[in-house]
Amino acid sequence: MKILYINQAVYYIFLLILYLAINAIIECIIEIKKRDIFSMSALLNQHLGKKLRLRRTSLGLTQTQVAQAINVTFQQIQKYEKGTNGVSSARLLQLANFLKVEIKFFFEDYQDFSAANQNEVKQSLNYSFLAKLLSQLSSDEKNRVMQFLSADKEVRKVI
Repeated sequence: MKILYINQAVYYIFLLILYLAINAIIECIIEIKKRDIFSMSALLNQHLGKKLRLRRTSLGLTQTQVAQAINVTFQQIQKYEKGTNGVSSARLLQLANFLKVEIKFFFEDYQDFSAANQNEVKQSLNYSFLAKLLSQLSSDEKNRVMQFLSADKEVRKVI
């Protein structure tokens, strides 16, 4: 009879150890997934912040001007630009409208952003912005730009 109780005790101890091991493994998996999600969102926040700063400075705007336009503090813009805080979709839409760019501008050049044309060479320029700007020029202005560009040997290689 004692052997039966000992075997049952060993069996229950084995089940308890197995249960604890499975729970520990599950907690580790959850923690790893959290880290992956965090690092992915942190990288995206930093990328969006860099694109925001790039566009803001290219337009000659201050953080305060951008902040007032979307009704936040300039400290919030600083946090967006550093990647400390994420930008919500509504704020991103406000920023895109104020900075006169499409929303996809903020995602261009991001490692996980899949463009419609995968054969495009990734470069730091926003070609959609340049194309829009070029389309707004008169034909005389376009001719002057082309003459200026074709005068440069390095640019001629690209054209």
